[in-house]
Amino acid sequence: MIDERVRSSEPPPEVPIFGCVPTPGVSSMPRVFTWADSSDVLDALEALNLRTARGRFDRAVNEIACLDPELATSIASCLADLPAPAFARFILAPEVIARTSLLRAKPKLQIPFLCMALKAERMLSGGGLAGEDCWTALGDYYLSRSARADMKSGKDVPASTELVAFSAPRLSDSIALDFSSPNAQIMDSHGLPFEPYGPEEIAAVAASLQNLFLQIVRVSQGASELITRFVKVIVLRKHTSEGHSSSSMRTYPGRVLLRNPQAADSSRLASSLIHEAIHHTLYVVEYSGEFVMRGFQGETIRSPWTGNNIPVHSYLHACFVWYGLASFWRLPAAAEIFPASSAQRELRRALSGFQRGNPLDALHPYAQEIRPEALKAVGALHDRLSEQGALNGDA
Repeated sequence: MIDERVRSSEPPPEVPIFGCVPTPGVSSMPRVFTWADSSDVLDALEALNLRTARGRFDRAVNEIACLDPELATSIASCLADLPAPAFARFILAPEVIARTSLLRAKPKLQIPFLCMALKAERMLSGGGLAGEDCWTALGDYYLSRSARADMKSGKDVPASTELVAFSAPRLSDSIALDFSSPNAQIMDSHGLPFEPYGPEEIAAVAASLQNLFLQIVRVSQGASELITRFVKVIVLRKHTSEGHSSSSMRTYPGRVLLRNPQAADSSRLASSLIHEAIHHTLYVVEYSGEFVMRGFQGETIRSPWTGNNIPVHSYLHACFVWYGLASFWRLPAAAEIFPASSAQRELRRALSGFQRGNPLDALHPYAQEIRPEALKAVGALHDRLSEQGALNGDA
């Protein structure tokens, strides 16, 4: 068993994550986000994601060994005993990635979470009982020695069901929908307090998201595949004072935040899911080399899509995001599967920034601070849309 000596419930601060492993990179993204068959690229990126996560956790164990060699040995042994799917679930969990990245700075805040989450994964895999109740790192299971038969979802329940007191609903049987775990409750969402969804609201939102995902599948297997490969958990937050919005953070790769999904129509919500999945794919791409030189701050650039002033790195991501959305909504099935008027609305929104000119032009003053491959790929996005007639009113 993992040592239980160090405990804390304080949430982790945000920290940047960096990595560098050779893999198909940013030059492949225009093809990927056109939703052509890109399984070869996605397979390589998934392998990179797993290797990077494993290397990150190994470094964390080494840091723990400097503080407590016995505890580090116990953690390494427990991780090695996990079945392959449980191993991947744990080290790719966004909370694990964020906390291992901060471990050296504040070990007493991060080690207790990692120990408890690893215990939970071990219990979930039938690896024995822990001395206390615990949540998985993804926030999708709560395990207890005195589990109650009140699970919220009958899907993907492990063999050790006698320990499962709570099971979160899932999107496409793979992505956790986190409405209420401690992870969801402590994360900042526009500085607004946590407002719990009621049981009926959870069931309605989960069913709506599942139906939405099936619509995305019918329009594009490529877009749905991107979501299932690179999104690990979707946190749902209700804020009665706001409308729908979504966000991601590269300090938590694989975690999507959807605010008030019940307030969005199906087309807008589909755009949100695809939008965030593209961000998370790009986070993995940047493990092989960040788009912007580390340490560069620079001035902000006005987004031709939203009018907001955003950092250069965010602007680069935005170019790929809006290209991917334009490509999705231009697919013939989009206006058949989704309401035609709202599908056209999303298409116009995605194309708007490209119709104002090549987004590459705004990056020229910062060219020395940006990877040449990233600049070239961004320039190709406008060229592709132009060649397809998408920017001349023929979308």
